[in-house]
Amino acid sequence: GGGGGGGDAWAVHLLAFEPAPTAVWKLPAAELCELALRHKRLGTQSFSIGLFDVAAVRYGRACRFAVLAQRLYPTASTEPNADTDPASSITTDLDLRETHAEAKGAALATVLYLNLAMCYLKLSPDMPTAPARRWYAARALESAKHAAQYDPTSIKALYRQGCAHHLLGDLDSAKKALQDALTLDPSNKPVHAQLTTVTQKLAVHDATMGTKLASMFG
Repeated sequence: GGGGGGGDAWAVHLLAFEPAPTAVWKLPAAELCELALRHKRLGTQSFSIGLFDVAAVRYGRACRFAVLAQRLYPTASTEPNADTDPASSITTDLDLRETHAEAKGAALATVLYLNLAMCYLKLSPDMPTAPARRWYAARALESAKHAAQYDPTSIKALYRQGCAHHLLGDLDSAKKALQDALTLDPSNKPVHAQLTTVTQKLAVHDATMGTKLASMFG
């Protein structure tokens, strides 16, 4: 630099330019669901190797995209070029379905919330403290309820609500959710098994309370 103005002069060369990303709420429904599916697949990869916390983050992000698609485009087709895999075990496996082209964001959101609930159910028992176990169980319950809002006939959603209530120690609510699931599928063996466990714990609890009351007023 020189002269009377003072200061140095710099030459700036633009080497690359990337346009700002499109605001998410401006994306078409198909693109929103593709983003959801991308995170879903990454979540499934993490789940398959036991990284349930990482999977939960991925499924949570996928849920947000799917829900946005459903809210912005409630009647639009949202999932082009998707494969459809059979729904997997009610007890421990993920729901791997990817909806047909005519399906809407709500269908994808149901699957994602079911998977998210499964992650939290896996994480809760392994937490080192009771508050942490309850936190993850509560998140499982919340996710399963979201799934049921999108699909009230989802047996998995009711089953996982029952499992979450069980982890939270709310045996009455667990029993009701499981009984509701059996109303939809009376021959479902995993639901029957979980309901038997909950019913037995309720019987022990009631007997214990009866003994305590008898000792107090007897």
